[in-house]
Amino acid sequence: MDEIWNEDGGLSEEFATSFGKWVARNSGDLDEVTESKIVCEFDDIGVTLGMYEETGRKEFRLQTLREEIELRMVTKYKLGNERLVLQTGRGSRRFVFDVPDEEWTVKKRSV
Repeated sequence: MDEIWNEDGGLSEEFATSFGKWVARNSGDLDEVTESKIVCEFDDIGVTLGMYEETGRKEFRLQTLREEIELRMVTKYKLGNERLVLQTGRGSRRFVFDVPDEEWTVKKRSV
């Protein structure tokens, strides 16, 4: 898995570029891109995803019409053609989002 954040605490250029291409490939739209935030929407399935750095905390947020989840200290990612995988630094939480299947999961394990 690759690092989401650079040494200065902002989003790495590699992540921002790869994530933007992944969003476009899966018919999503980038809503906001800054050094510390990237937000996208998949209007067809009613999902908004965002990566944020606020007061030193690295956070991921998924919002749907009925649900909202937030994971803190997300630091690693892997992108497939249609799948996004995010993981916390110690690997205790893993988020997987599959766009065509409109499914997401969060797995938790003790460390």
